[in-house]
Amino acid sequence: MAGTNTTRIADRVISRCRQIAACTDIPGETTRIFLSPPMRRVHALLREWMEAAGMTVRVDAAGNLRGLRPGPSSQSPRLLIGSHLDTVPNAGAFDGILGVVLGLTIVEELRGQHLPFAIEVIGFSEEEGVRFNKPFLGSLALIGKLDNDTLARTDRNGVSVAEAIRIFGLNPSELPAGYLPDPAPPLATGWTRTGL
Repeated sequence: MAGTNTTRIADRVISRCRQIAACTDIPGETTRIFLSPPMRRVHALLREWMEAAGMTVRVDAAGNLRGLRPGPSSQSPRLLIGSHLDTVPNAGAFDGILGVVLGLTIVEELRGQHLPFAIEVIGFSEEEGVRFNKPFLGSLALIGKLDNDTLARTDRNGVSVAEAIRIFGLNPSELPAGYLPDPAPPLATGWTRTGL
């Protein structure tokens, strides 16, 4: 975009990623597992930034944070941009979250421009498989594949996926409300893998 100050944008992206990196299960490093308490702070930060960008924000029943920049109508196609909010143990500051923050930044930089499609930025609750020894719980939920066997899997403390969802204040029975298409088929996807 003409006149865009890329240094300013890059500094904002880096600052936000570092702010989120401080939301951790283990002080002194960045380790964030599926629906652990630090994820609430991650959701709060991203919600604040997304809402300031004019997005409608919700958390689905799997804990995926979803910010929507609407299109011209409820039937407009939707561009999906996303990455994950959890990390590997002792991750880098940009692990996963960079893809979410970049998606948000795109929406911010499009402010005032009219597009023929909606944009949904998704922060997936889980990709790395650290807590339940099974990856992609967030994206499995999005496509309706978070099945009963997976919901029954337990972590090392005996807490199941379904229980973790409930402890976080969500309801596994509401998972179907988050399935795609919701309500329009996606225009395209822009998933990123950013394990830096």
